[in-house]
Amino acid sequence: MSKKHQQSLVSIVDRKTDYLWLQKYSSRKAEEICQTTIYLFESIKDQFKTITADNGKECSLHEYAAEVLEID
Repeated sequence: MSKKHQQSLVSIVDRKTDYLWLQKYSSRKAEEICQTTIYLFESIKDQFKTITADNGKECSLHEYAAEVLEID
């Protein structure tokens, strides 16, 4: 998160392989983070079974992303 709380860095870790995806966001809006998450994983969604999100409000749409990606 930036000094003025306008930017964020989101990390996504595959627990099985320890593979890490990092994405810088210009805001902390849940909609932007959700849409980018869907974009990042759409082509490889068959490799994932579940999504676990933290409790931050920027992750509030994780259930929608899981539904779109057909992940539990």
